[in-house]
Amino acid sequence: MKPTFLAAGIASAMLAGEWAEAAMCKRVAHALALEVRPPWIRTLVRFARKQFSEPPRDARDLLAFWLVASDAWPRVLAARVRVRRFVVDQPEMRRTRFVVPTIETPGDLAAFLGIDVRTMDALADARRLSRFAPHERMRHYRYRIVPKPNGGERVIEIPKRRLKGVQRDILARVLADVPPHGCAIGFRRGRSVVDFARPHARRDVVVRVDLSSFFQNVSARRVDAIFRAIGYPEAVARTLTGLTTHAVPRDVSAALGFDDRMRLAVPHLPQGAPTSPMLANLVAYGLDVRLDALARKLGATYTRYADDLVFSGDEELARAADALVVEMMAIAMGEGFVVNARKTRIQRRSVRQCVGGLVVNDRPRWRRAERERFEAILVNCARRGVETQNRANVPDFRAHLAGRLAWLAQVDPAEAAKMRPLFDAIRWPQ
Repeated sequence: MKPTFLAAGIASAMLAGEWAEAAMCKRVAHALALEVRPPWIRTLVRFARKQFSEPPRDARDLLAFWLVASDAWPRVLAARVRVRRFVVDQPEMRRTRFVVPTIETPGDLAAFLGIDVRTMDALADARRLSRFAPHERMRHYRYRIVPKPNGGERVIEIPKRRLKGVQRDILARVLADVPPHGCAIGFRRGRSVVDFARPHARRDVVVRVDLSSFFQNVSARRVDAIFRAIGYPEAVARTLTGLTTHAVPRDVSAALGFDDRMRLAVPHLPQGAPTSPMLANLVAYGLDVRLDALARKLGATYTRYADDLVFSGDEELARAADALVVEMMAIAMGEGFVVNARKTRIQRRSVRQCVGGLVVNDRPRWRRAERERFEAILVNCARRGVETQNRANVPDFRAHLAGRLAWLAQVDPAEAAKMRPLFDAIRWPQ
């Protein structure tokens, strides 16, 4: 929610120069067109300087909200003053260790994205008109409700062509050089599920914890904090947040459960936007730091692939596995995530240990049943014809099988080499 125009105008005047009492009082009086300064201006300025030792130049709205909460604010309202001149300071990028494009105003952002300001504001949907639009053509997203493997339903929010192009631009040109934590494996160039699973091979115990509604639990407020941490001024960060977060219309989520409806009703990372995986990784940086520190303390190994958290270690960790799960859940909740307790798994050496769909008891490899099923499909394609095996009517079945073979080659090159002749023996219809 935006602060009132009066509070925003006073906060803007306070931030438009030297963060010193006399100068701030002078600018506030100038903004309100007051020739005589009433005592409440000094009281308000002192309150602001007490709350912020340094001027929060990239957080004007936060300062405005603090002003409204101050004891002096009723006197401001009683004085019936109005903002006559909106005094602003030239916004500047904050200095950070990240190499990102310099974008200091919403106008600069529009030029950077190659669109006009009005189009950018419409796509950012600051007034949330898209959520309440009665017709699909007036919205920026399309929606698909798909069943979850373990029950329930999930809403896939697919941005339309123009917004998706803008999000891809933000991903490639703004977020690409901002690294997540080293333990975050998913959605990173050059990393795969094999890299996620390999550190947990040949361990006495593997502990898996799943985060519930990973993207939907990342609020717009947390995304805004990421863009500000990168160094962008408040107005630019707010617009970037609007372009990469979304609230689902009520008619789309009406059939879902109460918790899901409430979660989707507020702006969050949409599952289906190209920017969501990277932003989720960045938001989870604090989670990864704390869980990695916990793993080091226990002599264990920790990696994360999206919402899948995995610890592995020796017999000492196996004895403390139950306590570890409780501590992981507490840390996740402290970082604003929710653990799906039903998917928590403690896998010891005596059972099949799975990480990211791969068996890691010895080394990362496919499940035997999956490997045998794939081999049978290749053999039957060569013997009986391709059409007998494409039971799901995959449009390009050859590319589908080639992709599966390439994935096997990443996981188990020797096994893939054995199956390559079977694939090459298939006669494909012209």
